[in-house]
Order: sequence, then C-alpha cells, then structure tokens
Amino acid sequence: MKRLKHLLVLFLVAATLPAIAQRDNEDDERRGFDKNRLFAGGSINVGFGAGSFAVGGNPQIGYSLTQWLDAGITTNIIYSSQRYNWYGSELRQRSWTYGGGPFVKIFPISMIHLQAQYEYNRISGNVEQISTGFRETFGVGAPSLLVGAGYGQRVVGQSSFFTTILFDVTKNEHSPYIMVEGQRRISQPIIRAGFTVYFGRRGR
Repeated sequence: MKRLKHLLVLFLVAATLPAIAQRDNEDDERRGFDKNRLFAGGSINVGFGAGSFAVGGNPQIGYSLTQWLDAGITTNIIYSSQRYNWYGSELRQRSWTYGGGPFVKIFPISMIHLQAQYEYNRISGNVEQISTGFRETFGVGAPSLLVGAGYGQRVVGQSSFFTTILFDVTKNEHSPYIMVEGQRRISQPIIRAGFTVYFGRRGR
C-alpha cells in the first residue's frame, strides 16, 4: 500500500511537470514588477470537530511570481469554542485569535492549488469548568504551519475564487486549529472560501 501511494505521487508530479515547464517559458518573456500581478482579497474560514467550532476572516495581499506560484501575506481574526475532557473534568474554552503570516500557493494546474502558510497568533479567552462554573482567563501566543490543497478559478490578472482545506501540522496545544482531548492533540480541518482581485488592468 505504501509503495502504491509513492507511485501515485510520482505519477501526479510527472503529469504536472510539462504544464509547469510551459508556463515557466511564458514567464521568461515577462520580467520585472507587473502591477497586474499584484492582488488583494480574503477568505472566510470555518473549522469544526467533535465538540469544537471556529469561524474567522483572512484579509490578504500577494503577488503572482509566475503563472504557477503566488506568495503574499495574510492576516486573520478567529472566534473559536470547544468542549473537551481534561483528566475527568469537562471544560469549555472560548477564545479570540489575532495574527497572520506569509503564504505560498503552487498551481500544478490552473484550477488546483497546494498551499503552505506560516502563522503566529495571539489568543485570548477563557476556560470554564462546566460542572462548577469556575472560569479562568488566559492569553497565549502560538505558531502554526498550515498545509493543504484547494480548488478554484485562477487567471493571473483577473479576479478569482477559491476554496481551500488546510491542517495545522505543528499540533501546538495553544493553536486555535488544534483540539485537545486529554493527552491527544487533534488537528481540525480548516475550510477557507474566498476571492482575489488583481490591481491594474483586467486580463492579460
């Protein structure tokens, strides 16, 4: 099974290389800063899991370095709520998250993208012991490394729409994308749906 997975990955990479090489040749004809490649946009993200929920927004600005590569900066604000069991005590946590960081998107084909994004977030909120009503406030910082893939319409120089599913691979216990169950740390799926609008003239 593991060998089959490796062969499948190699096949997918080999299938996309010709398209990327062709777009690299097209990019060689256009060097220097091009305002038509500068974009702004944002997304709404929703995370969910057993006993947990999160919703937020992510304004971003970026630049299409090539026909197959975008890079930029995104910021975020997230509200999250989760219930979990900690050594036999049922707890409920509510928090607000503010942060952001750089991201890259790779487009092996125009409708599919792979994404990696580093974030550093500041989280403030409270934890309540449900049985007693005892509540304690907190404030922490946490890094996250989000990776995933998505689908959408993308033409450099034109507006586009996308949907992306990401996971935090760091599994930091303070991350807003991680649910804690006892000693377990579970990465929740993060679903982001949004748009980008390019500056300058429309079209290429």
